Amino acid sequence: MDRASSVSRGTRRTTGIVALGLAVVLAATTAAAVSAATRRLDVTCSSCGPIVSGVRVWVTATVVDAAAGTTDAEYRGTVTFESTDPLAILPADYTFTPADAGVHIFSIELDTAGTQTITVVELSGGLPVGLRGTSPPITVLPNTATQLRFAAAPRGGVIGSPFPIQPVVYITDGSGNRVASYPPTSIRLILVVPADGWGAATLTCLGGNPRATEGAGYAAVFSGCSVDGPGRYGLSAHDSDGLLSWATTDPFDITGPTATHFVFTTVPATVTAGTAFSFSFRAATASGATDTAYRGTVQFTSTDPGFTQPARHTFTAADAGVYTTQATFARTGSQNLVVTQTDDISVSGVAAISVVAPRTADRLVWTGVPATVTSGTAAALVLSAVAADGLTVPTFTGTVHFTSTDPSATLPADYTFVAADLGVRSFTVTLRSSGTQAVTATQVGSPSVAGTTSGIAVSGEATPAPPPSPSPSGAIALTVSSRVVTYPGPVDLSIALAGGAGRTVSVQRRSIGTAAFADVATVALGPDGAGSATVTQEKNAEYRAVWPGAAGLPAATSAPILVSVRYRVVVTPAATTRTVRAGSTVSWTAVVRPSSNPPMVRFRVYRRTGSRWVPTSTTLAQAGADGRAAFRKRFPTAGRFYVEAVALGDTVNASGTAPKKYLTVR
Repeated sequence: MDRASSVSRGTRRTTGIVALGLAVVLAATTAAAVSAATRRLDVTCSSCGPIVSGVRVWVTATVVDAAAGTTDAEYRGTVTFESTDPLAILPADYTFTPADAGVHIFSIELDTAGTQTITVVELSGGLPVGLRGTSPPITVLPNTATQLRFAAAPRGGVIGSPFPIQPVVYITDGSGNRVASYPPTSIRLILVVPADGWGAATLTCLGGNPRATEGAGYAAVFSGCSVDGPGRYGLSAHDSDGLLSWATTDPFDITGPTATHFVFTTVPATVTAGTAFSFSFRAATASGATDTAYRGTVQFTSTDPGFTQPARHTFTAADAGVYTTQATFARTGSQNLVVTQTDDISVSGVAAISVVAPRTADRLVWTGVPATVTSGTAAALVLSAVAADGLTVPTFTGTVHFTSTDPSATLPADYTFVAADLGVRSFTVTLRSSGTQAVTATQVGSPSVAGTTSGIAVSGEATPAPPPSPSPSGAIALTVSSRVVTYPGPVDLSIALAGGAGRTVSVQRRSIGTAAFADVATVALGPDGAGSATVTQEKNAEYRAVWPGAAGLPAATSAPILVSVRYRVVVTPAATTRTVRAGSTVSWTAVVRPSSNPPMVRFRVYRRTGSRWVPTSTTLAQAGADGRAAFRKRFPTAGRFYVEAVALGDTVNASGTAPKKYLTVR
């Protein structure tokens, strides 16, 4: 047999096999066509009326001989299942058995609310062959409310601005169908930081009361939702009743500040050294507009080494990009006030300010002096501290002492001017000796700063000064051992109650910034109506003594006395003096107590120059929650230095200073 004949027979054999396969397929297809032509598949359900999502429905599939109109008990085909409900739980493919006799009942679960159908399809070789039947429409209703679901959620946003997509939360059953009959008290949103997130901020939202919406479902529609800090966040929805499973959005990003520089909006051209002044500045974008969404943290510096700068400030939504604060210069001349963003010093602003020396009083001047008074009649006189230029010195805080040519005059006690006086104060004087008299005020410690009234004619018969009257029964007084103590400060309190022998009084304390006094001690008074107590104080506070009153002794309350508590500051390393080589970087850590309100710590370095210590640099560091603030500095040249650490005071505690740390650089 030659090779050509062999190839010919091989080809015929292959052709025969292919023909046989086609014949089988054609036969099967023909049989299926015959089956489809002679049979039909009826699909019914026992309860096609409204059902609840998640509840199974029983569906009956009946194979019918189309010609005879009877059930085809000999049917042995395989069927599969389809549904218009994408969440339906359908049976596995099923092959009819002799026991079925052409009828089989299937259990199917429908989950999607609405009108749904179930279709049974005949398979042959795993493929649909045309025999199919569809159930009547089945109405599926939502089940009981079990969970919340976000129908709309933020995908991002800008600090302080409403999300472009505002949240909408549906109340649904377990399959996600919106429920129309569950109005909880309210739905609230919580800002969460996802596992891959970062940031710390506050969420602001309006809305949260569910209402019926189009589509017969309850939804909470929110508006004006925004976040006041940059970061990656998510939203979590919770119902106020706590009965529904909560829902969480995908993470979204809130972008940071867009400010490129700071612009001073209110700043004085000239200020006085040692006097605090106010200034305002705003965060500006590259175009010069105010960045109302700015949330950065800023710090303040100056060309003045003695500059007392404000604490660092983190902008909030309430600032709207603008901040006002106070500072104090110490050195005269032209000085720069600089504000910079702490994590990006390129975002900054500078204001040039002229600093002048403070005006000082060179004399005291009386005004409102009457030409004539009646003996024994009080007169009100006004005393002003005046500078060489003839203008009042509003910063005068000296103590003045009063004398008179009238030996019987009743004069004010020594008085120390306070900032609120603005250099002017009214005093009451009573002259008693007939004739022309005068009153003189002199600054204690500066006798050249003085002023005498013009002559006052005193008419009428001279009246002697009345003797001092004893304390009225029931008068109560409180004194303290010290007005300023260091944390944790023991404060000794002394109480005297006129006529209060054997009585018990209360000592009350009110921390600065709070409204109410609270009892801190009770004191049993001795036979002389006096007693004492010692209390431990941690914060600035006022004290008063209170006698509640009893028969024969009316109630009384002493005037409050302010006692300030300095921060206690300890600097480590503990060595008072250290020696290092030039070029070394030296570190110190200030530990501040109490640490419940961590203050700003000012580290100031002084250098020995001749016979004087001259400040060379000032650095502010914020103490942490543990009360620690760290400071590092490089010393490139030899010399003698010391470092001073001061915990800056606030309304909670007064400023506290640590012992100096000396450093020799060789």
